[in-house]
Amino acid sequence: MRAKIIVSKGLTNLLKDSILSIDTKIKILKELKTWMMENDRTVLETAKELGIHFTTLSRLLNGKNIPYDRTAYKIKEFLKKHKAL
Repeated sequence: MRAKIIVSKGLTNLLKDSILSIDTKIKILKELKTWMMENDRTVLETAKELGIHFTTLSRLLNGKNIPYDRTAYKIKEFLKKHKAL
């Protein structure tokens, strides 16, 4: 017997929209790096403002990790708020 998963249309659209490509995530990180340089912000200050851990942001900016969708969304909203994106 198979279990049926019932998903509303709104949630389906949200899931489709939330999946960002790797290129998009890298572009968002480059924009964040640029913003940090223009506004003379450290990784620690930026991480606190974003609400993510310092080491997470450091690894993302150094290219060791690729952000999850949720983290990329936080960064994207942060850049929109500061009118950098």
